[in-house]
Amino acid sequence: MLAEKLSMLLRRPEGETLDFKLEAYDIATDYGKAALVKDVVSMANTPREGDACIVFGVKELGNGKVQPVGMSRVPDDATLQEIVASAVNPAPRFHFEPVVHEGKVFGILTIIDGRHGPFITNKEFGKEALRKGVVYYRRGSRNTEADADALRRIITWMEAGKVEPVRGLEAEMEASWERFLDEVHHFKSDYRYLLVAPPLDKERIRSLQGLGVPSWHAVLDLDPMSEWHGLLSVVEKKLVGSRSLYRVTPDDPDMVLGGHNTLQWIFAKGLSSNSITLHSMTYKQWNTRYSHGLRSHLTRLTAALRPAPVICVVLGYDPANLLIINSILDAASGTLGESLKLVVATDDISAYSRLADQFEAPLIAIPLEQLCIGLAQLSLASAENPPSRILPSVSGAPIPLDPVDAPWIEEELEVLYLDAGYEPVGDDRMMFLKGEEISWYALSRRVDIDRSRASRLRSIVERELDRGGRATRINLYHTAGAGGSTVARRVVWDLHELYPSATLKGNPSVQAINKWAEENADRLMRLAHAAQRPVLLLADSSRVPERMLDELYDTLRSRQVNAVILQVMRRFAVTQEAERVVQLPAFLTDDEAERFLEVYTEARPERSRDLELLSASRSRRERVPFYFGLTAFGKDFRGLENYVATRVKKIEQTEQDILCYIALAHYYGQQGVSAQLFADLLGVPAWKPVDFAKKLQDPMLDLLVEQEPGVWRPAHALFSEEILRHLLGADLTNKEDWQTRLPDKAIEFAHLCREGSSIVGDRELDLIQRIFIYRDSSELLGTERASSRSFAQIIEDIKLPNAAVRVLRTLADLFPEEPHFHAHLARYQAFRMRDLKEAKRSILKALSQSDRDSVLYHMSGMIHRQVVYELLRDQVNLEKVVEAAQEASESFAEARRLRSDNEHGYISEVQMLLRLADYARQRQGQRSGPILTITGYNLVDNALELVEDLLAQVRQLHLGEEPSRYELDCRAKLEALYGNHEEALRAYHVLLERPGVDHPSIRRQLVWTYLRKQERRWHDIKPKDIRRIERLLRDNLREGAGDDRTMRLWIQAARFLSPPPDIDELIEQISLWRSINPSLEATYYLYVVNTLKYLDSDSRLAREEAERLKEECRHRAQYRTDRTKSIEWFGSGCGVSRLVHQSRLGVWNPERRFFMNAACLERVEGRVTNYSSPQAGWIEVEGLQVFYVPGVAGHHRRSLHQRVSCYLGFAYEGLRAWEVQDL
Repeated sequence: MLAEKLSMLLRRPEGETLDFKLEAYDIATDYGKAALVKDVVSMANTPREGDACIVFGVKELGNGKVQPVGMSRVPDDATLQEIVASAVNPAPRFHFEPVVHEGKVFGILTIIDGRHGPFITNKEFGKEALRKGVVYYRRGSRNTEADADALRRIITWMEAGKVEPVRGLEAEMEASWERFLDEVHHFKSDYRYLLVAPPLDKERIRSLQGLGVPSWHAVLDLDPMSEWHGLLSVVEKKLVGSRSLYRVTPDDPDMVLGGHNTLQWIFAKGLSSNSITLHSMTYKQWNTRYSHGLRSHLTRLTAALRPAPVICVVLGYDPANLLIINSILDAASGTLGESLKLVVATDDISAYSRLADQFEAPLIAIPLEQLCIGLAQLSLASAENPPSRILPSVSGAPIPLDPVDAPWIEEELEVLYLDAGYEPVGDDRMMFLKGEEISWYALSRRVDIDRSRASRLRSIVERELDRGGRATRINLYHTAGAGGSTVARRVVWDLHELYPSATLKGNPSVQAINKWAEENADRLMRLAHAAQRPVLLLADSSRVPERMLDELYDTLRSRQVNAVILQVMRRFAVTQEAERVVQLPAFLTDDEAERFLEVYTEARPERSRDLELLSASRSRRERVPFYFGLTAFGKDFRGLENYVATRVKKIEQTEQDILCYIALAHYYGQQGVSAQLFADLLGVPAWKPVDFAKKLQDPMLDLLVEQEPGVWRPAHALFSEEILRHLLGADLTNKEDWQTRLPDKAIEFAHLCREGSSIVGDRELDLIQRIFIYRDSSELLGTERASSRSFAQIIEDIKLPNAAVRVLRTLADLFPEEPHFHAHLARYQAFRMRDLKEAKRSILKALSQSDRDSVLYHMSGMIHRQVVYELLRDQVNLEKVVEAAQEASESFAEARRLRSDNEHGYISEVQMLLRLADYARQRQGQRSGPILTITGYNLVDNALELVEDLLAQVRQLHLGEEPSRYELDCRAKLEALYGNHEEALRAYHVLLERPGVDHPSIRRQLVWTYLRKQERRWHDIKPKDIRRIERLLRDNLREGAGDDRTMRLWIQAARFLSPPPDIDELIEQISLWRSINPSLEATYYLYVVNTLKYLDSDSRLAREEAERLKEECRHRAQYRTDRTKSIEWFGSGCGVSRLVHQSRLGVWNPERRFFMNAACLERVEGRVTNYSSPQAGWIEVEGLQVFYVPGVAGHHRRSLHQRVSCYLGFAYEGLRAWEVQDL
């Protein structure tokens, strides 16, 4: 701690509360004694907030620079105390402490902030070096005798604790740097910092780089030309290799928040190369054009910063922008509320005094040049060479990561570099044994204790890494107390020297953006290509929700990123093991218990008897890793219940409430809670950090750990449950009934998270979702599990359904901007309460708040589907069933329209249609054979054909992948409804001759039946059957050219005709389809066939049309997860017969890194025309630009202009080259 304090002091310039000395006082002389007394008494009398310090062993170099050299003699604290006490009345409080830093000895003399003076000298030393009867104080960095005005300020501070400003401009300038540091709290990490900067010219102000030293979270820059000759042009150079910078303008529809250690640079007056236009913008023009967008960005920024206190520094050096600055501060105050503190630094007091008064901001009179120089000094003491960031490689040679990429990668990933030099953060061994998360340093010292399942987990991980190829994931499930995180981190540490390894940090603000999965897939791809090895990623669901991990996994697979994800997930129940699933039990085996006994007995031999009893225990609750730590280190531990109870009894009611909230968050949400959330409960202003270590009593702190700065949780999940049981079960006859009080406490906590600001913080919202919404860290809305009776564990533990509804309704009311909360209420009402009427009302309310959300429409479909199932169960007439089914079908269709790449919007309707078809067959007395219903209801009579079309679209979503269990289940049920295929064909042909039936649907059903005969393989259908199919589909197109379902089938069938249709005929038919139904699919196939025409005929018109359609397709598919998948491929033949659907290529071959059946494809030749990075390059093929991944092909920058051959795939994003080979 002393070394850290010294490092911090060395970064500060001298001032009223800090002085540097090369050597200690020569107290053998009167002059030395006088210097000691004068320095101590001067600092003790100086009005200030906090302690003052004198540091010995520091050489001053001038210009504010210092050099730590060490001191040659160390004085005795008692002697110093005696000298000061003999010369001052009353004696100020201080202490001297030596400290060793980098092999040198220094001294810190700390003058305590104690206001029991003024302190007056009563002795003289050294011929008036110290005068008797004088009140000394610090003025800037000098000791001065107090005049009347200074004495008044000192007495006011002594009596009231109020620091009054020095009168007059010259006085304002005195010690302004020190005051500035005090007002910004020395840029402590407890705060979040914003900067509002006017236009600043780097040529006029040479020291602007100092403004890049503080860790600003956002800069609001009023200079549209800042990146050319203003502040950004200077600061950006300093950030390279250390922080990621995101440029933001008020015109941006959304502000993309970076991850950890990022800087949002907001151009508050826009960006332009025309400085005259924007610098001369009037306030009215700015307000009209930019203020709304800027307020929106500040709202988003506030959500990311909450609940931390925020300090906004305003650079008041350009009065011309005062109105705009005032508007910006007004918006910031409106969103950040009481958590915002403003500090204005200026050289023009009169110009900014009104603004400072309006926002109750301290006004610091300091020239900009001096401010910048002072800030620059803060980085000198901590300056160090940046790490090389070395990764393991396939050859074994150390590979440095590109320093430009590194900050971006480290936003979301903690990378285990080979040269990181992990240092202890304390006694890492003891910290781990006491229950804290194990550090990488501790793992390097092997302080963890081997678990039996760890070897199996490691062998699975190594096997998957050795296989390489596409992304895979391994799940490690564990219950509370099992130590799953430690086991997973051990495996990652052991392998990080062989494979590039990283952990996901988790950031609720970043996880809210649309492309979180893609951004992280890009990061992992960079690591994989840099090392030319698979990446091992550790992902803990307590940090990142499982739905996000699912999206990341799908994205990695679609991009063929070579990675293995080790997912750690806590469950309340035990999970069955499988090929890539490991369950870590909490209960220790005999061998494990012996190892734990040995380690903990060595650490605490005085507890050996208790540890032996625990090792021999057969209690599944007690013989777990955490109990060993508690038995060894818990004060007077005699069982968990007694340990918690004795400490809870010793704390006040407010502390009990806080403890209960923290336990609730950890037990049900697996999350710690920011201490700042309890500022109001503890009587701390929102703009000040809450320090639990100072605010809470020791008995409460015995039960908590600080998992990261400012974020606290119970020392263990077992503590969490026991705390809830004890606090909520107080005064109950049976404490096991504590869950009866859970609803009220849960509602209190929800109010706590919502109150205090008009903006909900991202972290609070994530906490609420994890506690009340997620089931095992998973979001159930938008999936098949939405219709299950499973809910978040806290909702399950609330035994009275009406109480659970009260909790969910409160959430929906408290967070009206979150329509998903209404959807969860609707889900509970529908599937737990069976109150479908209320469920419909709740989902309608959700849709009224957000009518562009596919998840809400899917939930609406699930509720209406439940109505259908209830009617089927009650055996009502078909008309009522169809009416309800139609409503469900419409909701599912809208869900698919809004999110066409999510299989659940298809599967959910398929499941309903299959039950509906089976019910109709039973109502008509059919027991076997193919379903042939003629009810007059299209949804029923066409059910199987609709099912086939929907399942075909599902299959296309997962081309080249194994079908999901939902798809397999639906296909099995569909097969059972078909019966014998030949019998079905005859029956459908007969039905086709009947009048009054839906002929297009019957024709499509015939096509599907022909396909089913050949297990849906188009290329295996006999030529005569292909001709029949094509005629059936052409009949449909003559009756309705815009029929999506028919066109999808016809495009597949047409390529197998002999001879195939002319390419122009195909273009004409697809163009007609697109004119009637301008879907993404129609646009895609029109771009594909125009590309085919160009490649066969060199038609310039076809090429231009293909390029235009490709751009439209790319734009429309930008948010689809499958936009990079190649649906169609370029094969042999001519015209449409060249098209090869992805389904013909078979499964992925990890050794070849391509699909098994490539014989039907034709290689094309081209030349590499662009190399952007190992992840992105371009090949020109017949004048067409084709994207490829150079790293997969083994290409480097020197591969530019290399002739190559490749397979050509058509993706929504454009042409993609595969299996690229040099020629």
